[in-house]
Amino acid sequence: MRRVLGLVLLPLIVVDALASLPLGTKPYLGDMIQFLASGHAIAAGQNPYAFLNTGLIFGEPTLGTNLNPPVSLLLFAPLATLSATTLIRLWTGATLVLYGLSVAGLLVRYRHFFSLTRLFLTLAFGGLWFTVVFGQVYVLILAFAIGAWLLLDRKRDLTAGALIGVVVACKPNFGVWLALLWLSGHRRAAYAGLASGAMLTLLPAIVFSPGIYIEWYRAQGIEAPMIGWWPHNGSIYGIVARIGAGWLGYPLIAAFLFAVGWLVWRRRPDAMTASSIAVAASLLASPLTWMGYDLFLVPVLLSRRWSPLLGTAAAFMVVPAWLTWDLAPGPMWGMALVSVVSSAPLLLVMAETLRDSRVVRDPDSDSLRCLPLKAANVGSPL
Repeated sequence: MRRVLGLVLLPLIVVDALASLPLGTKPYLGDMIQFLASGHAIAAGQNPYAFLNTGLIFGEPTLGTNLNPPVSLLLFAPLATLSATTLIRLWTGATLVLYGLSVAGLLVRYRHFFSLTRLFLTLAFGGLWFTVVFGQVYVLILAFAIGAWLLLDRKRDLTAGALIGVVVACKPNFGVWLALLWLSGHRRAAYAGLASGAMLTLLPAIVFSPGIYIEWYRAQGIEAPMIGWWPHNGSIYGIVARIGAGWLGYPLIAAFLFAVGWLVWRRRPDAMTASSIAVAASLLASPLTWMGYDLFLVPVLLSRRWSPLLGTAAAFMVVPAWLTWDLAPGPMWGMALVSVVSSAPLLLVMAETLRDSRVVRDPDSDSLRCLPLKAANVGSPL
């Protein structure tokens, strides 16, 4: 069976690479064109979150804006001095190298779960090639998340928390990670993350101006409702928006986070179990969770044996990004299929992480404690 999977995955990786790498004299610039436009704007003293026709700058007309928080401008402003074609190629190379190093760190740490099938799967994940083709920043942020994950596993809470703070400053939905660490009793990491995240968040207000956060908030309010219903958005908001109930999205997210927070507070899991729950919950609770965000599930997948739920999640994550863009927008069945592919990994990993521990009564105390099921050595080593 593993040989069959290898024979399927290797050609798929090659096809993904050929479909996604910036080849040719005029490669596709993806979202990088919006990032560079925001860098140009902030350097010129203009609103970096205005909706710009980038054809005026790069000759490739698109209308949109950078939705990353203002801390991203500290990176995009200097990068905007490079030509777009040169940058997309350099960024692609850096993305692949950084992803390889991050996955290697996980595979070495959890080598007792290593298999070639797992390695091939991580290289075939659609989220990786989605990130490559659109020139997205997910892998850069993922590297900080994996660093925090590995440090938490070594009980280095302060350093791990500081790295989580970097992740939160770049993607605020991961504030759920800090909240669940605090609720589960791992408060040194939570406080360190809060401090580093706050400092990074304040930095753009000092370097540029406090008003930059108002412009970012306005851009979020305009674009998120416009594109939140797209079938590639796997979050809770995306699920309900696609059935015409977008107004229900934020109340459902609030109720979901309250329920998860209460469960974590009640069970007080170890830091790694709390982090697994937090990563999946952060993605489901975000207004926009594109396929590239699935990569944040990689540390959850590589750090444990696979149950049927996790194996199924990994199978959905292998669906190629280029295939989903061919199916949606398109016929209704294609959009429905892409919707399932986008949301299923998040829901399956969420279910597994919540099931990953059971509540038992400590015989020496009246408190409830968490006993990880993985200690029972269950699941598939795939």
